[in-house]
Amino acid sequence: MNYIFNYKRTLQNENGFSLVEFFVVLTIIGIIISLLDPFSKFLIRKSREREGGLLIRSYLEAAKLYFGENGTAPKNYKDLSKYVSVRACRVLDPTRCKKLKSINPPKLKQWNSVDGNYIIVMDTEVALYTKFYAIPHRNSTQKLSIFGCLNTQTGRRKITAHNSNLHLLKYHSYC
Repeated sequence: MNYIFNYKRTLQNENGFSLVEFFVVLTIIGIIISLLDPFSKFLIRKSREREGGLLIRSYLEAAKLYFGENGTAPKNYKDLSKYVSVRACRVLDPTRCKKLKSINPPKLKQWNSVDGNYIIVMDTEVALYTKFYAIPHRNSTQKLSIFGCLNTQTGRRKITAHNSNLHLLKYHSYC
């Protein structure tokens, strides 16, 4: 009984954490934060890669709708603009595109994405296929190129990501 009474008295005399306990807690918090930093960067990169895929997916859906109504594949972004908003950024710089107002694409088959991370290329050379490429430029925060293809006869869509440039995408990606 005397032992329990002495233990309670020593607990009542302690007013807070010791300096060693404080540093142990700080060290544990620092370790947790250092483990979360690479994970958060990974999640940010993945969400930005999905952004390119969503752009391509919306363009493919617009191309499919255009073909369904007109019986031919779309020839340029103006044909798609009835079904999806096709907007561009003036420059290839993600930090500047956040501040700039989006514009209509200056070229009919190539434009910059609204966020400034991708160059979008519309390829309609083969009548059976409509292809789109989202290619990151050298100032981009993206590393993967996104390829999308629509077979206008079957309606089959294909979207893939590549670690390659436009040359490899053009000659090695088929529907």
